Amino acid sequence: MFQSHLAVRHLIRELEIKGRPARRLNVPEWLKELLCEAADDFNPTSDTARAGYECRLTEQGWEASLFLGASEIVGGALDGKVQPTGFELNLLGLMRRFDRVDSMDWTSRPGADDAAPDASRITLEGVACGEPLKLHVLANPTDGVAAGLRRHNDGRVELT
Repeated sequence: MFQSHLAVRHLIRELEIKGRPARRLNVPEWLKELLCEAADDFNPTSDTARAGYECRLTEQGWEASLFLGASEIVGGALDGKVQPTGFELNLLGLMRRFDRVDSMDWTSRPGADDAAPDASRITLEGVACGEPLKLHVLANPTDGVAAGLRRHNDGRVELT
């Protein structure tokens, strides 16, 4: 089966600053490039998936979450249902995108809502492109993220 993914639109959550209105976070190019390249380490179980990410700047450096978006079913008995995308992940490939990996952890929360973004996640912490980075690979998209694709009964797939 042909496996591909589309890292088309990246999702960046706004950083809240106490006492000020939310402002747009300016993600550096090196981090955007790393996340786009890291999307290649996903192997979706469906033929097409859409990668997304969120970033925030902390006192320790950049923290990013990477995930595959869900798909909305259009037509038929499951019309309107949003389904998460299953995937395999090349961990060695992901690690090689770092200059240095100081820790790698897998978190699994049995009994948690299976649709929760952090029900299962892998976290790599280290240095990438000379900068401190903590990268979470989430089993599901973060809360509030709309489906990345629409799958029609006739086999068509469209970006949302």
